[in-house]
Amino acid sequence: PFSHLASVYGSSLAVLWIDAHSDTSVPGDSYTGFHSMALATLAGEGDAGVLAELPALIPPANILQVGLRHWDGEGIAVKERLGIQSVGWTDTPNDNRQVLEWIAGTGARQLAVHINLDVIDRRDLTDSTGQATDGMRMSALVSLVTGAAGVADIVGLSLAEHIPTELMRLSGLLRDLPL
Repeated sequence: PFSHLASVYGSSLAVLWIDAHSDTSVPGDSYTGFHSMALATLAGEGDAGVLAELPALIPPANILQVGLRHWDGEGIAVKERLGIQSVGWTDTPNDNRQVLEWIAGTGARQLAVHINLDVIDRRDLTDSTGQATDGMRMSALVSLVTGAAGVADIVGLSLAEHIPTELMRLSGLLRDLPL
């Protein structure tokens, strides 16, 4: 969907990629799940067949990663080679200011926001792959996205990696019962 938005809005689209992981792995890296390659692919690096199917790419200068806290060397090397910027997260007003200034600095009028739920602190959300208590608090996430909406029109939003653990366990129980 973000590639489609890039084909519609061109260089006036910026992307906030809010995630604990870089998602900039490429084929041949040690971790092979495509979800870890999504951002690198959108920025133009990845499987040639997948890239050929995309309606448009997003210039790395129009992508900002927010909340990275789980670093994998291969993905970070790709992120740095592409020139994708990032803002760590410390839950201070300075974090929001840096992101909002970055959006304004791109000149983007439209914004696509990707939120991988593993960025959220476990104290606020347990149904994700994130298990750490050093993540972004939900109130900070709401504040960030609300502030971003004041700088550019949000035209796309994705939420990823909702893992309803208790429902999965219950499903396993039901599967194992002799019913």
